[in-house]
Amino acid sequence: MGNTLTLSAYCAEDENESDDTATVNFSAEGYTSVSLKVICRDNDAQRILLANSPTSISEGTSATANVRLSLKPSNNVTVNLQSNTTSSMTVSPASLIFTPENYSTAQTITLNAVEDSNSIAETVSISFTSTGLNSVTATVLTIDNDLSPVFSVSSPLSIAEGANSSFTLRLSGAPGTSRIVSLQTSPSGILSLDVTTATFDSSNWNTPITITATAAQDANASNENVTITAGGEVELAPLL
Repeated sequence: MGNTLTLSAYCAEDENESDDTATVNFSAEGYTSVSLKVICRDNDAQRILLANSPTSISEGTSATANVRLSLKPSNNVTVNLQSNTTSSMTVSPASLIFTPENYSTAQTITLNAVEDSNSIAETVSISFTSTGLNSVTATVLTIDNDLSPVFSVSSPLSIAEGANSSFTLRLSGAPGTSRIVSLQTSPSGILSLDVTTATFDSSNWNTPITITATAAQDANASNENVTITAGGEVELAPLL
């Protein structure tokens, strides 16, 4: 009676996405040799890898990110890049080609935040797609650079010496990120403000901040003209 020999085959993990074939040969003196073909089914899923992608870009500027594949492909792989709002942000190049030789070498892409005339921070989705692969999406915020302070006051503001009066300040649009507005008076020493810096973000940009201006008492009999200017991380705006 013949003996039965049980063998276990182990397929090693690798870094490609291809099935591998191995041949096991059995031979013994006086017996006909036998060959067994073993196919190792690959369990790796090819992925598009995105690295160093920015979360925000200021209008009129650009930033870069890196793209590569996770595994060695059996054939060339084309990855297509697309912005869902090209009026706010563009991406170049429009496609990348990865080969079995360069799949692990990161390729650089450029994201360009488009200059526009509004005062709105826009959120843009950049998609990375390839046939047969799961898509990857990068979300990037464009930081608007057209913001300006908005005063609510009858201009010119008239304040008697030793008295005070109030006005409000807000931004012209959603900033997308925190913006610090600084207030200054010129010439100095004539008018004091109880608020000299204000921080606005996407949650409070349209909520007016009340600022009280107090006119200093002096010994002369002349009226003085003072300019209050709001600037800092927004466009400069004077309150005359």
